[in-house]
Amino acid sequence: MPDISDDVPLRLKDAVKIAFPAGGMTVSGLRGEINRGRLEAEMIAGKHFVTLRAIREMRERCKVVPPRKVTLGPGHYQSTISPELAQAVFLAKNRQLREAIKKEERERKQREGYRVLRRD
Repeated sequence: MPDISDDVPLRLKDAVKIAFPAGGMTVSGLRGEINRGRLEAEMIAGKHFVTLRAIREMRERCKVVPPRKVTLGPGHYQSTISPELAQAVFLAKNRQLREAIKKEERERKQREGYRVLRRD
């Protein structure tokens, strides 16, 4: 097999043979990655061309990162969830607590005879 530079345009069928010599990827698979925007390609004379550099970059984009374990707090079980979901849960709980505190404060002031103006 000749030594091919990372920036040489290759037809998809040739790129599959070179970049995935053990198989597992097809021309159709590369087209799918192009359509999803994960593989940079050139269209010349109606034919797709990719470089080995573009395939390497696509593989970096496609790496699967194992989820981190996040503890939601006292009284909650530890679960494997994304940090984004954990943050959303935290913000929702925080919002609920703030609303509960505001409600308790309004009720306390009413009991004590303050005039309460609602600002919701």
